Amino acid sequence: MPLMLPSSCEAWRNMVSHPGLFLDKWAAPGAWDSKDQREHLDAVIKRHNAPHVVPLGAWTDLADALGAWKARGSTVWRLALHLSRATSVENAAMCLHPVHGFPYLPGSGLKGLTRAWATFHCPQDPGDVERILGSEQPSGDGAASALKPGSVIFLDAWPATKPTLELDIVNCHHRDYYGSSSPEIPGDWDEPNMTYFLTVAPGTPFRFGVAPTDRVAPTDRVAPNDAHTAMKWLRHALMDLGAGAKTAVGYGYFEDVVIKPPEKKDAPAPDQGPPEGLAPEVWKSIQEAAADGERATGNADVEGSLRCLLKGAGALEPEKDALRQAVLAWLDANHVEVAGSVRTWLAKKAQH
Repeated sequence: MPLMLPSSCEAWRNMVSHPGLFLDKWAAPGAWDSKDQREHLDAVIKRHNAPHVVPLGAWTDLADALGAWKARGSTVWRLALHLSRATSVENAAMCLHPVHGFPYLPGSGLKGLTRAWATFHCPQDPGDVERILGSEQPSGDGAASALKPGSVIFLDAWPATKPTLELDIVNCHHRDYYGSSSPEIPGDWDEPNMTYFLTVAPGTPFRFGVAPTDRVAPTDRVAPNDAHTAMKWLRHALMDLGAGAKTAVGYGYFEDVVIKPPEKKDAPAPDQGPPEGLAPEVWKSIQEAAADGERATGNADVEGSLRCLLKGAGALEPEKDALRQAVLAWLDANHVEVAGSVRTWLAKKAQH
């Protein structure tokens, strides 16, 4: 029996738009049965599947920044995640992102799934499993000092497209027979006991990432392909073992898991030197002032510094305007990032 909100909070329920917050904290007050649970889960699905912008591209930016090996695969059937975690419903929850509200697979769970597969399928060198994935939780005296980090980190798996939540059901037809201490013979006249729970729709694509890390001990060996090896283990685990709950009855398995290497980072453009007519030492000072502008709380210091630098170039007013225009053109041509206040001030002065 979940802990219900007081009746005085009922008016606030319709104002909650985050599906995860609504699922965990905003169960309707009053008596609670399977009908109430279904209505609550339907309200969660309505909030999740409503049209809204989901920043799924942020996952790719993080994976590329970490140099991660990436993979993409789709669910074969429905996916159930964290059904029994502490929430306002019993055995019906879903792992929803605490900020964005969509279902995701935590990296810690994917690491455990990978270890389970690698432990049984890579017995020829168990040292590699511990070196790449880290040591398991030991017990006894000195347990904490025996822990070792692995050479890779597992990213949370986000959906590649906006997913759809669906309602599923477990229907026990003979509750008294299975739950009573003195069961009676089951019959067709028994009343079914329907239990509803949340799932991710079949065919939902997810993105997985494994990135190298430098958090290993100095004495440990780190192979350059550890992240790739761990990703291959994860690929097999997703297809052979499945992720989440109810894998024994077909939930949580993935197919068409394709691995991609890390994106190659473009080398920074070489410094082409200062604009024509501007002394190198003056241009260096301008760049330093622009960098300081990114950290400054106000624009007055930056603008004043540039104003003094341009005056110190020994140019007359018309020539200074041309100089400002040359600086702006050079910034654009070489894709040099400077503070917005610097660019605005240069453009404003060049127009006068």
